[in-house]
Amino acid sequence: MVTDILNKLRFYLAVVSQAALLLFASATQATTVHLAPGLEITLPSSLALDVIPPQDQISSPVIAGVISGEPGYFIAANKVKTWEKNSVLWKRLESEIRKRSTDGEFTLNQRGHFVTRTNDKVWFHVYHYTTAEQSHQQVYFLLKDQRTTYWITLTMVEGVDINLTIPIAKALIRRARVI
Repeated sequence: MVTDILNKLRFYLAVVSQAALLLFASATQATTVHLAPGLEITLPSSLALDVIPPQDQISSPVIAGVISGEPGYFIAANKVKTWEKNSVLWKRLESEIRKRSTDGEFTLNQRGHFVTRTNDKVWFHVYHYTTAEQSHQQVYFLLKDQRTTYWITLTMVEGVDINLTIPIAKALIRRARVI
């Protein structure tokens, strides 16, 4: 009898907790940001994110992620104007990084790929380079659907752990949708 009562109590607690979770999920509102022309990302309300509006008519907003109460990383996107193979786009990017780098060198620390919720392919590379005695570690994401390509850049504030920000950026980019 006691076991029966405990089982019923567990069942009702599970139902109540699921109802509370459903109520909480429906009460939180997601914001959609048009990060670049034709690219939108739905931001989860569970992350501490600020959207920095564009400075002029032709620029796009920037997503600022807050870590420990301070902006810790920034995500911006640019639409690629012409269609080219991925290898050409990566070589062009690396050429630009070499130009920016003080010694013309960079280190490719990590690379990978994943897909968005709408099955668009995304590749990413992590670059480390130095300019004017300042160290930079940036992650470049190449999002490509059948018609359009976007560069999405993740820039961290010095001292922020890249192993913390890459999974956050990947989770946000998985929510990206080409419209």
